[in-house]
Amino acid sequence: MVEVEKGMYPDKEELQNIGDKKMVQTYVNKNGYRCFSNSGKQVSRWVAEKKIGRPLQKSEVVHHGSKGKGCNSRSNITVFKSQSEHMRKAHSKR
Repeated sequence: MVEVEKGMYPDKEELQNIGDKKMVQTYVNKNGYRCFSNSGKQVSRWVAEKKIGRPLQKSEVVHHGSKGKGCNSRSNITVFKSQSEHMRKAHSKR
């Protein structure tokens, strides 16, 4: 389950009220990414969309920072315009 901010729900049918918090059902896919149960959309892509204020394009790549793909916080996510930019900037030798 993932806690979401009020007004930032991925799908109202997935919400469960737990006290004063809103929670959604998720699972971890075969590649280790957390996804929403109703749509299969990766939580990281949803968080990235909220961070940049628009839907991601199919070509855009979400990169998880030093905390790894288990951490979908806004501070751990960067959006690259393409896979080539992602590889060049996030995985180049420093």
